[in-house]
Formats: sequence, C-alpha cells, structure tokens
Amino acid sequence: MARDKNERPYKPDASERIDRELSASCSNLWGAAAVSGRGGVYALYLRLKQGGVWIAVAKRQTTQDDFPMVAFGSGRSIGAALTALNTSIMQSKWKRDMPYNGVR
Repeated sequence: MARDKNERPYKPDASERIDRELSASCSNLWGAAAVSGRGGVYALYLRLKQGGVWIAVAKRQTTQDDFPMVAFGSGRSIGAALTALNTSIMQSKWKRDMPYNGVR
C-alpha cells in the first residue's frame, strides 16, 4: 500500500531516544531503577565536581534492613559516569549510605 507523500514516519523525540539508549547501554542501572518498592533505586544524582569530573550516585533502600545503600560512578562526561555507575551496580558495589560530615 502506498504511503501518502505528506505522511511523516514516526520519529521518537529526544526523551524517547535517551530512554532507549540508557536501557540498552546501562541495563543494570536501568533494571535497578525499574524496580518499584523496596530494593529499587529511588534517587539518581549527577554532579559536576571540580576538575571536570562527573559523579553519578544511585540510592536504594535495602530489603534486609532500613539502611539506604549507595553506588557510585565517575567519569569525564555524563555518559562515562553513568557507565561507571552501571558497572558498580553490576558488580554489587553497594555501600551503606553514611551522611557526609566533612571529615572523611
């Protein structure tokens, strides 16, 4: 069946393209964020530190106790930081979330 010459094929918008790319390239982070309720990621932070290094932090509530857990990733770009965070989640490098007191 011929298409109408004025009909435009569906083109996903930017948020859909980012969504697809993250689900494919950061599948561990994506899977942790898709879990609802206890055990799933409830916060994701990206922060640019001095020196041009991006830090990615994911927080989740554990199912065993009430302590929040965090995983970290860093890189020179947002994509590199998210990829490093994805690797941390894949390797189960979750740590207990300790409030920053400025002394570490």
